[in-house]
Amino acid sequence: MFGDSVNLMCMVGRQEGCDNSTTRRWDGGPNNTILLLNGHSSNATKYYEVTKDPCDNFSLVIMNFNMNDVNQEYWCSFGFETSRQNLPLDEQNFIGMPTKNNIHVSVQQWATKLDISIGFYKVFPKPKCKIKIGDEHLLIDPIKSNVSRIFINAYLHKTITISKDRCHGNVSIKCALLTTTILDITQSLNCSFSLDEDFDFVKKIIIIPIALLICIMCILIIIGNVCKMKNQRLNQGHLATNGETDNFNPVNQTLLCIT
Repeated sequence: MFGDSVNLMCMVGRQEGCDNSTTRRWDGGPNNTILLLNGHSSNATKYYEVTKDPCDNFSLVIMNFNMNDVNQEYWCSFGFETSRQNLPLDEQNFIGMPTKNNIHVSVQQWATKLDISIGFYKVFPKPKCKIKIGDEHLLIDPIKSNVSRIFINAYLHKTITISKDRCHGNVSIKCALLTTTILDITQSLNCSFSLDEDFDFVKKIIIIPIALLICIMCILIIIGNVCKMKNQRLNQGHLATNGETDNFNPVNQTLLCIT
């Protein structure tokens, strides 16, 4: 892990007649120089040796391991025998932990809308995240990333619509580098609606149907009144005709209106 100490071991393999006083040496690193010679360090704040039996093995310990120490060649020597090995940046063996200032998280909620934004800066390798609402694990889009030297800047943004039956649960977000957790948060959900949203709901479900019913009733009342007025006029016309004609006896006709 970057920032920790790394141990590189030189395996000698005990042989008959091995002398513990045989010269042992470590070379390489960023400057390709002598790092250790018989346990004496060229930089005591960076390198030191660990050994119990040099005829078996001896180790170089690199303190405060950082990006300058990887992708470098290191070699150990025991007498006239030398073994060289490149130390590549390997996703299976190295992780670069982000500092607290390099982790940015935003979880915002508007009613049933949940907006999640996560950013990791200067990490290695690319982190993997899981989002869970209640007991449901969500499928998330691949994390976007770009490379800055050997480190990675990673970003995740997702907008989620929460079903109302999950409005009183929790949202959990967990991100990891290999098996090391770098983010683990849990936040309560609160699907409260604003006054405007509540009014829209009431308007759609209650007010609009009642308004339509009132309109229909008003229309029927107006039609009924118009029909009554027409009937009254027709009846008055028939009475006037009967007063002038003796032999004509018409049938009183009435306009039927549904009221």
